[in-house]
Amino acid sequence: MGAIGGNPNTLVASDVTEVIVIDHDNAFDKGFPADDLLRLHIGRSRKDYWREIENQQAWIKKASMVYTNLEKIWDEIPEEWLYSDLDKDDPCSYNINIIRR
Repeated sequence: MGAIGGNPNTLVASDVTEVIVIDHDNAFDKGFPADDLLRLHIGRSRKDYWREIENQQAWIKKASMVYTNLEKIWDEIPEEWLYSDLDKDDPCSYNINIIRR
């Protein structure tokens, strides 16, 4: 992760040839500075990849498939993910309507 730390939202499976980077904890945080993402995220060295139009279009297509299945995906989210604490006293700051927008 380097001398400046990082943001290790990464999934690695032994049967794939690519690393899958996610941003589950900051994805819906309105106060999370984009500059921090570009400075700290584990995928920061590949930021030029996202500037290429072909890559953007490919990922927009994938995201569109997710949106089509959003209701089913949302229904499969474990209940504890909808809270900011283990006691389930503090609901998370996002909901399906925020994600739809």
